[in-house]
Amino acid sequence: VDPLLGLLVHTTGNAQAYGLNALRVLMGYVSGLQVMMMHPDFVEQLFSLVAPTTVAGVCRQAIELLFVMCNVDAGFALVHRAAKN
Repeated sequence: VDPLLGLLVHTTGNAQAYGLNALRVLMGYVSGLQVMMMHPDFVEQLFSLVAPTTVAGVCRQAIELLFVMCNVDAGFALVHRAAKN
């Protein structure tokens, strides 16, 4: 998961959309979701992709992942903190 998170931070456009899709699949597993919760800086990066200047597919996938995180106990707090920052 960590190499995938690094890839998402350093890419844009379609490559980022493909990476987000892979991350969505990983978050379907409890272990993948737990790893995501250990990276609050990535949650902030993911939240920053929800912007009018972001490619629509990337923005849509970022919103979907944020919603999944909100359904987890500590996830709502992480997404809320990212929104405040």
